[in-house]
Amino acid sequence: MDTMLYLQKLGLTRYQSSVLSAILAKQNSTALDISDTTGVPYTKIYFVLDSLRYMGFVTADIERPMRFRAGNIEEIVDRLVKRHSESLSRIKRVGEEVKLAYRPASDEFHLEKAF
Repeated sequence: MDTMLYLQKLGLTRYQSSVLSAILAKQNSTALDISDTTGVPYTKIYFVLDSLRYMGFVTADIERPMRFRAGNIEEIVDRLVKRHSESLSRIKRVGEEVKLAYRPASDEFHLEKAF
């Protein structure tokens, strides 16, 4: 399985995983190079790059044309796993609150207490 598919399984979109894989393979790429390599439409490439920058996976220089670099793949994977782990912990907490709010004697949910 290639890097792109692994990144998708870790929660990135198809465009995000494609762009990040391309940058990991060739650091210091321009948006146009990345668009050409990945097939992500140029009209969407900056949106995808900005989302990856926001997550801390990609950096850019201030020169024109901007050139993009990816962080360390190990750190990227650790961040994605941590994000899912935190999300799962929140879901488990809510599940426990719902269980506590349920009163078997009256067969009712008291959701106002759960949230």
